[in-house]
Amino acid sequence: MATLLCDVCSGQLVVNSGGQGATCSVCGITYSIERLREKAQIQSYQSGVTVNVMTNAPKAETLEELQFLGKKYLKLCDWANAEKVYDKILDMAPTDEEAFDIFNKLKVWKYMDVDNGVLKKFTGKQSEVILPDAVTSIGPRVFTGSRGIQTVIFSKNVESIDREAFYQSKDLKRVVNLTGVKFIGKNAFFECFALEECDLGNNVEYIGDEAFRGCESLKNIKLSSNMKNLERGIFKGCSSLEEIVLPSGIKTVSASLFELCKNLKSVTLPDGLVKIETNAFYGCKALSEIVIPSSVTELGAACFKESGIASIDLPDELTELPIQCFDRCEELTSIVVPPTVLKLGDKAFYGCIKMVSITMNENITVGRQVFFNCRKLMYVNPPESDSSTASVVLLDLTNPVNPVGDVLPTELFLTLKGTPYYNSEILRRRSNKLCDRCAGKLGVFGKCKVCGYKASDEKR
Repeated sequence: MATLLCDVCSGQLVVNSGGQGATCSVCGITYSIERLREKAQIQSYQSGVTVNVMTNAPKAETLEELQFLGKKYLKLCDWANAEKVYDKILDMAPTDEEAFDIFNKLKVWKYMDVDNGVLKKFTGKQSEVILPDAVTSIGPRVFTGSRGIQTVIFSKNVESIDREAFYQSKDLKRVVNLTGVKFIGKNAFFECFALEECDLGNNVEYIGDEAFRGCESLKNIKLSSNMKNLERGIFKGCSSLEEIVLPSGIKTVSASLFELCKNLKSVTLPDGLVKIETNAFYGCKALSEIVIPSSVTELGAACFKESGIASIDLPDELTELPIQCFDRCEELTSIVVPPTVLKLGDKAFYGCIKMVSITMNENITVGRQVFFNCRKLMYVNPPESDSSTASVVLLDLTNPVNPVGDVLPTELFLTLKGTPYYNSEILRRRSNKLCDRCAGKLGVFGKCKVCGYKASDEKR
């Protein structure tokens, strides 16, 4: 004697409560008493249905049974059996579009290893990958280093993308329908150089460190309004990114968030923002202006270093401009430092070659090389009227002259050297007849004895 088996999947049949038919313990197909009598001689209904052994179970007789079983196999991620069932469905109903679509998707899904909803492995080579509904999470490094995959289409059931899931998937161009995703792990799309489109949806709550770092082709990305925090370096090196709006809940622009985004032209910062961290906009050459909310109280080191900032209004809550804050902002022409700022960190305006004027607190503390190589700096705390000449400080450090063309006397350089307004390294070198480049001693004809540089030669 043997337990009665299901016609379709050979699973064990269990008698329903009350003895009204039976249900397959594997696929869930139900059998009426009449059907059971047709299958075999019923022996007992006490602990299960037992009958004589059946060596060749008959095939399922209805399309409905096959469709039910196919969905069960899909839910269990049993791709091999699902493919067989849908093949049978198409034999019975060749015009069934849904079955045809699923059968084609199974050609991709059969290369997926899914465990309890987590996609653990993918070994396929298809250019387009559509994730099945059974997948709720993409495990770490599933697509790491993949070649040939250009598009990944998510199902609404996927809630998380683990760390390095698509790390260096260099052919990946599109990631679509992330409507259910809430979590994106560290380095998830690191150096996906070809990635152009990533529709994050409105449910993303967390994006890990450097998740999109090096995605050189990514032009636009919309962040979910649910986000409260952005980890460091998420978009570092996204050199094609042109614009972005930060959600209203963001309080900090994290370190290196947009570092080396050289084509970033527009950034909208939310009201309530408190801090812009180190290197946040370092190397954003196309960013000519940015509105910093009045709520910002702290700027990090080199936060706008080597950016394209030409003009900027600083909030009144700041107390310090940190080291290299506007280092080599070569388009910056003038700036008003709020009177609340009492310290300029080292190299704060280093190499701002177009800066003509700066207004700041007269009692401010100035660090080392703050205005080094600011060749056109002319006014410090310029007066409201041009009638006063007391504010004239420097016109061109490589060839110091006053507004009427006369060379400024050495005495003026020496006077400026000790003031809080200016602590330029080039001033020190000019005053002490040192080389502009290496601070080596100059010879009789102005040529450096160490590196051989001569300023007059460069002017010719």
